[in-house]
Amino acid sequence: MAASGYNKDFLSGVEVPLPTFAPNLESDVLFDSALRDGHVVDYPNFSLVMNKAGEKRSAVFVALNIDQGLMKSAGESTIGG
Repeated sequence: MAASGYNKDFLSGVEVPLPTFAPNLESDVLFDSALRDGHVVDYPNFSLVMNKAGEKRSAVFVALNIDQGLMKSAGESTIGG
């Protein structure tokens, strides 16, 4: 099953597209023809675009969908007490 990635229509009635980067930054952004639009790495509920410089190992941007209504409590913490 393929990862669905960030969904721009996640919020009802509001479309929030992925960010874009300036064309002059194209040479700094990881490109792989296997990725969505050549740049977007998709995971369940989030997507990212990476800097291609190996020494930086950082994201250009990350976009994610979180429905806090579906989050579950981890219970009471036992740390420090």
